[in-house]
Amino acid sequence: MSVEKKLILKILKKIKRKVRFLFLRILRALKLFWIYMIYKLKFNEKFFDKKERFVRVHINSGNIYKDGYLNINFRLKKTINYLCSAGKLPLFDQSAEVIEMSNVSEYLSQEDFLKALREWWRVLIPGGKLAINDNDCMKFKKLIEKHGFGILKEPTPKDAARSQYLYTRITAYKSLKHLFKEEHYDQDLLAMRESKRPETMMISWWEKHIFNRIFLEFEEQLFKDKKVIDLRCGSGEKDIILARKGHDITGIDSSVKALEAAKTHKAKEGLDNMKFVNASLLDMPFADKSFDSGLMIEVLAQLEPACNERVFQEIKRVLKPEGQLLITVANKFAYVDQGHVQIFTKGLLVKLLDSQGLYIDFLECETRKDVYREHDMLKALCTNRPAKKKNGRRICAVGAYDIRYDYLGFHWDGQARAFQELGYETLLLNVRGSDYNTLREEILKFQPDILWLGLKECLPFVKFIEKDMKAIQCKVIYWFCDLRGIEGIKGDLPLKPPVVEFNEFKGVLDFVFLSNYGQVEDYKKITGIENVFYMGRSCSKAFHRRVSMKENFDIAFAGGMDRSVFHRERTALIKKMSKLYNVTIRNDAMNHISEFYSSAKIAFGADVIDEGDEFQPYLYTSNRLFIALACGACYVCQWFPGIEKLAENHKHLVWFKEEKELFEQLDYYLKNDKARETIRRNAQAWAYGAHTHLHRVENILDIIDEKTKNFYGFLE
Repeated sequence: MSVEKKLILKILKKIKRKVRFLFLRILRALKLFWIYMIYKLKFNEKFFDKKERFVRVHINSGNIYKDGYLNINFRLKKTINYLCSAGKLPLFDQSAEVIEMSNVSEYLSQEDFLKALREWWRVLIPGGKLAINDNDCMKFKKLIEKHGFGILKEPTPKDAARSQYLYTRITAYKSLKHLFKEEHYDQDLLAMRESKRPETMMISWWEKHIFNRIFLEFEEQLFKDKKVIDLRCGSGEKDIILARKGHDITGIDSSVKALEAAKTHKAKEGLDNMKFVNASLLDMPFADKSFDSGLMIEVLAQLEPACNERVFQEIKRVLKPEGQLLITVANKFAYVDQGHVQIFTKGLLVKLLDSQGLYIDFLECETRKDVYREHDMLKALCTNRPAKKKNGRRICAVGAYDIRYDYLGFHWDGQARAFQELGYETLLLNVRGSDYNTLREEILKFQPDILWLGLKECLPFVKFIEKDMKAIQCKVIYWFCDLRGIEGIKGDLPLKPPVVEFNEFKGVLDFVFLSNYGQVEDYKKITGIENVFYMGRSCSKAFHRRVSMKENFDIAFAGGMDRSVFHRERTALIKKMSKLYNVTIRNDAMNHISEFYSSAKIAFGADVIDEGDEFQPYLYTSNRLFIALACGACYVCQWFPGIEKLAENHKHLVWFKEEKELFEQLDYYLKNDKARETIRRNAQAWAYGAHTHLHRVENILDIIDEKTKNFYGFLE
């Protein structure tokens, strides 16, 4: 071969290699772009569509997936929701309630950390939390404070005993304190009212406000023959209105100027059953147990998060045991006045009240109108209930308790409250994304009497700690609330009972509780476990209730719409109903399920599996039935085997068997207001009397203690 040909071949090979290299780079770039778009779509769908809460962000998530969080990493991992840097988050301004990051020193230079701080400040809501885990958090403290964050918890060892590294954790919050002149803070608020909204300084304005209607509804409970404290009373107009009715009111405020206006009102009225005290909520000049009840009206949003704990300690001190506290605060960004330094959702408010040891009687979103505007605020009634005396027994519950505040009153939240109400010392652990060895150490340290499992993901874990549970003589129970087979343990078809491999849990699980009575005998045969019992779903008294609001549509349905084997028939029915009636469908109501059901004349439900499926349910219904009853809804549902044992037709709810019957019932009850109201009252009373989470947990514990083998929720 000639030299020229060899040279040409050499050049062609080089060109071929370069073209191949370039082609592979283009393919890789396209692949990364495609992956990026998939994650972007996944993120948008999962997080931007959530209307009831702010986003929680977990940065540098690595191989750990935190349920309920937006998991972010700058490297592509299977456990992330979004691929991006810590300093450029795909979030709107003020859209995140918490940001958590680990190993900051390893991944961010000081310059990058400062850039990230500015970005985190942008996306956090006022009062939003920032948590940093690192080998040495002390070096970040000054930088964090300089960028407008307040310190909630100083750097402390995370758990040196369990880690080869000494991680420390610093917790801060987005503070707006620097935006105000501290010495003129309260005076600035009053000056704003006097200049921009002078009408709010008039008693006649407050007489027409929604607060006056709310106070009237609580008159017997909070005010009659009670000594009441109004926390941060301002210029005292609402206190004057209450005192006019003969109620004993004491107002406290740190603003001298505001109290001067309040005393002027008092002098004009000539009232002697009220007084105003100049003092801080952090240090109230009252003896312990001085008041029967308290008002905290539009105050929480004006408290620095660092002051929350101290303020509530003082409130609990001055209130009598079993004294009640009424709290109102803006719902998210419904209205933001000058001086608002915290933003709340239902979940954030309940989390705060739980952390302060207040018992929540109820929480709802107040959306009624007064003569001025339509309101959107959170309204909570709490009781200063002394801590329940411990009964000496310990429950370790393993499940998805990290999402309990996104699903108030549902399974995880309801169980946790029931354990507390019954006086059990409780350890709540999350199995999803957790290291088995870490969970095992937590459990052995706690030494529980009962290990309470509630997710199919718990089953591999309980096999992992089988010997440990036998060694400490801990009873292991599993409450399986879903009709579907246990996926992940070779349960191929959702309607078949789990296959034979599930018999490995004989001797591991002491008790199994099912929400479908029809599966009880099959589980006994397959598992060899004798103690298998029926235990239906449940509801919450605190978070599932009838809300006073306008009925804006005919029929409400909360749930999914698809053509799967579980939803095929109900999806078809809802589509037909939508052609005849004003039907609203939501699959994200969660914390606002009470408001959703209360805004409709009828709530609809259908949980029956289509005929022809291999495994038919008996006494099975989702929690929708019990939640609808507790919300005081006129609930119209499809008949299922055994429903007669749970509720009475046309008394607690309305059921139908045929499509024609459904539309006849809808026509009748949509036109008959009195009949709907009768069903609502009966429904709520029956739900509260026999179907709350407390009833179910007590029932399970009585079965474990061999006090009964019966389900307590049947009609007599």
